[in-house]
Amino acid sequence: MEIQKQLIKTAVTDSITSGKAILDIYHSNFTVELKKDKSPITNADKKSNEIITEILKKLIYISLLSVRKVSV
Repeated sequence: MEIQKQLIKTAVTDSITSGKAILDIYHSNFTVELKKDKSPITNADKKSNEIITEILKKLIYISLLSVRKVSV
């Protein structure tokens, strides 16, 4: 039960932190790039991934797989 509480707390913290970063970027003059598969990616996407990855790394009992470099 304690692990579930920690995961929920982490998920909420991640959501709020990355949400604020995303909104800061979206309220600026941002650009949209296209990945090789033609799907869009913005600096907000990259920043959100960075924030969530860093927070999840602190939870040593979770294996984490994340894209480190995005090909555009």
